[in-house]
Amino acid sequence: MFRKFSEWAVAYAIRLGYIPKEEQEEYTYGLDLVMSVIVSDLTMLIIGIIMKMIPQVIVFGFMYKFIRKYVGGYHCESSLTCLMSSSTMCICVLLAIKYLPYNLGVYIVATVLSIGVLFAISPIEAINKPLEEIEVKVFGKRARIVLCITLVIFGVICAFGLTEMVKTMAISVVDILLFAVMGKIKLLNYKRKKIEQN
Repeated sequence: MFRKFSEWAVAYAIRLGYIPKEEQEEYTYGLDLVMSVIVSDLTMLIIGIIMKMIPQVIVFGFMYKFIRKYVGGYHCESSLTCLMSSSTMCICVLLAIKYLPYNLGVYIVATVLSIGVLFAISPIEAINKPLEEIEVKVFGKRARIVLCITLVIFGVICAFGLTEMVKTMAISVVDILLFAVMGKIKLLNYKRKKIEQN
């Protein structure tokens, strides 16, 4: 999404002598990625401000990035599609937090089941970023540690009766599970098509 700007900025830095010419592609890719993350985070924060749900959007955003980093799941083809998808997802999650009735039992079951499924299927590799065998082991172990930490934090929040945070965490984990399952289905379909072509 910010490729043109990143190319211009890196080319300018090369002319000034700050970046070696042979590392141009790495810096361009890195700057494009950083800009995409910043814009995505700012967009989510703006959505939180508009909907008057800043604590919820911060908790959701942190959980989403923290868990998805190791669990994996569905990835969009372009950064623009990713921004639109994550913005839509953020709005849907915040609306669910705002309007779904509070039922502690339902949220506990939904969270435990979601974390259990994520625990079983992690990590989910992206089609354009396949994982090597050692990465599958490392990311799988980290994903399971992160999921266990999430479950402990959720248990503490339930014990303290923080209803809004219980809802936020439960709905966020269910959302992460949906994207993980979508990513798994996409990967399995891709592998099936490759087998059929051979």
